[in-house]
Amino acid sequence: MWEAAGYRVVGGALAGKATEGLEKEASIASRTLASWELGWKTGRSMLDDKTVFVLDEAGMVASKQMATFVEAVTRAGAKLVLVGDPEQLQPIEAGAAFRAIVERIGYTELETIYRQKEAWMRAASLDLARGRIEQAISTYTSQDRVIGTNLKAEA
Repeated sequence: MWEAAGYRVVGGALAGKATEGLEKEASIASRTLASWELGWKTGRSMLDDKTVFVLDEAGMVASKQMATFVEAVTRAGAKLVLVGDPEQLQPIEAGAAFRAIVERIGYTELETIYRQKEAWMRAASLDLARGRIEQAISTYTSQDRVIGTNLKAEA
């Protein structure tokens, strides 16, 4: 959608695994946040007013690092899209910047699930997101995806 409007779309995340997911699942060229910051310090990886920066797993980004990205994107005139769940993993360092942003300016909630390919998996994921844990576990159990054991070593 953004590319069709003439924008360059790039992505970043705190963890390399998340950048891989962003590339594989959304076809967005991505790097770790540390890599972006290093690029900016050395005069590479520049953003401009035709760039959309997708920051995945934004809930894990500490306040100081979030401020760095907001400033860089704003300075370039680019667009920043924060993706994440403020209720999931929180930053290791100080601050819950994503949660504060969500509380201050709001958010859009996606209800279409793309990662899980099978309908039952999508339904179970929505159940988990909405706090219906028993229903989700029941769904996974009915699909033979839950295996019990009494031995800690087998867990």
